[in-house]
Amino acid sequence: MPRNSPTAARRSLARFLRERRRAAGIPRERVGQYVGKNPVTITRLENAEVRAEVGTVAMLLELYEVPPEDRGYFIDLARSARRRGWWQRYSKDMPSWFSVYVGLEAEASQMCVYEVEQVPDLLQTPEYSRALIESEPAPRPEEAVFRRVDVRQRRQHRVWEEDPVRLRAIMGEGALYRSVGGDEVMRAQLRHLLRAADLANVTLQVLPFAAGAHAGTDGAFVMLRFPDPRDRDLAYVEYRTGAVYLEEPEELESYDLLFDDLTVKALDPLRSAELIEGVLSDIPRSP
Repeated sequence: MPRNSPTAARRSLARFLRERRRAAGIPRERVGQYVGKNPVTITRLENAEVRAEVGTVAMLLELYEVPPEDRGYFIDLARSARRRGWWQRYSKDMPSWFSVYVGLEAEASQMCVYEVEQVPDLLQTPEYSRALIESEPAPRPEEAVFRRVDVRQRRQHRVWEEDPVRLRAIMGEGALYRSVGGDEVMRAQLRHLLRAADLANVTLQVLPFAAGAHAGTDGAFVMLRFPDPRDRDLAYVEYRTGAVYLEEPEELESYDLLFDDLTVKALDPLRSAELIEGVLSDIPRSP
């Protein structure tokens, strides 16, 4: 069955073709000759860096002797991978490495998010997002700011839709006190957090200052899990000018252990909500 996200479909197809070629013991040079492609193109196809043509995939399935009854699934996967996701219309407003992440996020069935200094993206109000974006040192045109806020709001549909993603979010206590956009924006943002925390698919925890030293001081990260068991989980770590996607078993185990440790050290969901309510009540109201 075709995938919902073309990015996830491309990743799944790439992994399958890479594993089948290796199992068959066929070098990329021979594969390239068979389908009329440069070996570099085959490498990029197996790394999910390019979208495969349906005809090329059909030839590869034949070369790798994939049973005829299984080929339809992968042909549909190739067609799905060539669709344009909603986020691709915003390609000029986000770097390519982040566009890949948004595509994978759109397909995830569970997300484990850790944020240190700010509210997680999927739980931000538009006004809070705008204040963060406008804090960047390089000024942006108003239209660009609007489109970036719009992207963030579109991503949040995964939390509130009928078949939502399972979101486990841990955020540092400092994010509750950092005045992003001023008192009114923060008041609305904290109320929004409390509404989100009431959702059955959301678990929100706050890592308090009292937790002291912890392993999460290295920075924020996201772990994505997918509904198809054939798709590997991955960890996403973003930095100023790029991101890394980690999917090797030892890498995932390290982040699993880290998130579990942060879960234990953070306040449970009920006490986290009580803390948020306390901070909310302390925000001064405008006369």
